[in-house]
Amino acid sequence: MRLTAAAVAVAIAAGALVACSPETPTSAGPGELTVDMAGGTQPAIEPAMLSAPAAAEIDGLEKVTDFIMGTPMDIAHEGGFPVGGATLTRSYATPLPQDVAATFAYWDEDHETWQAVPTTISNDRLTVSATVDHFSIWTDFVSGSQQALTAIRDRAAEAGQAVAEWTTNAVTTASEALHWSIGNIFTERVELPECELPTPNWVIDLPTGTGVNDSVRFCAGHDAANPKLLVLKARANRGFGFPVALDAQPSWEYNSTSENGLGNLIEQIGNLDQAVGSKTAELLNEGRYVGAGEEISFGIPSSSLEGFTSTYLLELPAPSAAQFVMSTIAGQIVAWGASKVEGTLAAALAIASCGSALSAVTEVGSAAGAALSCVREGDEEIAQMVGLVLLAGGMQENAAGKLAGKLVGRASVALALLPTAINIADFTQEVGLPRNARALTISIDSIEATTDESWPITADGVGPIRLAHVEEDFSQIRERRYICSGDQVAWGVGGSADDDIGGGERGPWIQVSRVGDVQGDVPAPRTADGITLGSTVADLKAAGYYSNVDSEFWFTTLDGVVLTAVTGQGVVTSLVLGKEGLGLYGCG
Repeated sequence: MRLTAAAVAVAIAAGALVACSPETPTSAGPGELTVDMAGGTQPAIEPAMLSAPAAAEIDGLEKVTDFIMGTPMDIAHEGGFPVGGATLTRSYATPLPQDVAATFAYWDEDHETWQAVPTTISNDRLTVSATVDHFSIWTDFVSGSQQALTAIRDRAAEAGQAVAEWTTNAVTTASEALHWSIGNIFTERVELPECELPTPNWVIDLPTGTGVNDSVRFCAGHDAANPKLLVLKARANRGFGFPVALDAQPSWEYNSTSENGLGNLIEQIGNLDQAVGSKTAELLNEGRYVGAGEEISFGIPSSSLEGFTSTYLLELPAPSAAQFVMSTIAGQIVAWGASKVEGTLAAALAIASCGSALSAVTEVGSAAGAALSCVREGDEEIAQMVGLVLLAGGMQENAAGKLAGKLVGRASVALALLPTAINIADFTQEVGLPRNARALTISIDSIEATTDESWPITADGVGPIRLAHVEEDFSQIRERRYICSGDQVAWGVGGSADDDIGGGERGPWIQVSRVGDVQGDVPAPRTADGITLGSTVADLKAAGYYSNVDSEFWFTTLDGVVLTAVTGQGVVTSLVLGKEGLGLYGCG
């Protein structure tokens, strides 16, 4: 079904499936696109003059995968589209190798994306065909290993077919031309993550390894803002992601996969559809999932390892087939120009919406095929959910609808062209590796029962959150329990670089506040002279704080930076660090 922007604000038509079918007799020459339609008449077929957005989307595909493409053709019929449908067929000079994937796709002007459609490769592998439901600008994409695509290109040239490297203006060449883009990287290899050395003195041994081809690259060190915290970092060194298992309670954690927003994505999707939200949570491992080439890090206090007896402190198990497909196409959508949040959202929803179809699938090719069929059937619903999550993130309705269509269109092409050799080879090898290949063990000194260390409040900031880099540090450090996280914790911390708090120009600022009446297991941040949440007015006076009218607001300076203590019923309920004295401002 072909959808228009008027019909679906946040939905699109998508999906592609490659299969084999009996040969279709054809007299077409290499590279020629033919149309078979009821009634015996023929539409007009001529090389398309691609718009700038259409060409730009193909430019983006170059960043995702190697491909070969026929000349995009503009197909039109004066009598309108035939009731009995039409079949497009592209011919090749040489049989397509077994390790390639192929799909027809049309240019969707409403959403400015190429939409893949179900496509079959003939048994002799000399043609690809697709039954279509409208005429517009169509082309075919073939993706595979560099060796396979180079062979197709070279044999086409030997057969006398016009062959040209893809450029934006190459679409003006002959209708039988074959365009190629070969030499792109379709996997992910990363540098070793960087940690502040050494590890805390309570760590006796924590081997991390330095192999450049390890599927996960680790480092260990300490937190510069709190040297007693052990910091662990893990980067996915593949073109797909991994679930993450940490057998300790961290003081903080950060995940670059989706700007630390996987938990929010899971929650927003669950609010729209509980079943899809549950499957999304499973795919993303409840938010502890690191994407292709991305990094997850933890700050671990010694107290969380008291009595530690597990084999592994940190482990990244091999992903399931569904997780592999999801994370691979997420990485491709991001490489195509989407943000990490957008790529993860579109890929996770595409696969999570097909949960029942993928539940028993363990082989990658079968998982991709099942996902393609499912996405084709549910493209509207998937795009609607993508759009609604984008809306919840503050995007305007029209922009959300258009972007949702583009993202799901890119997902359809990524799924259609998924079977490229390097990633599948990596995945197959990964499944066979022993657990310790992606895990860290630890030996620790005896640990006395104690609480976690408090974050220090200084002129520079609060713990790892620096006053001069508030927005940056809040994106890097996301406490599961303590950053504006609701009423089930003892304290929370908020802040902003904006010059606006309480109606005045006051920023940047950082505020620590009591949240609820529940006792937390980590003490609140405190100053060098011991002032923290719960300190009394007498404590403030003894530390040299002053109040103009002996009211609820008490002030001091830390190396020239004002610290405001807000009191209630004689005890400190908030501490606000900023360049001026600040009023009460609620966390979150």
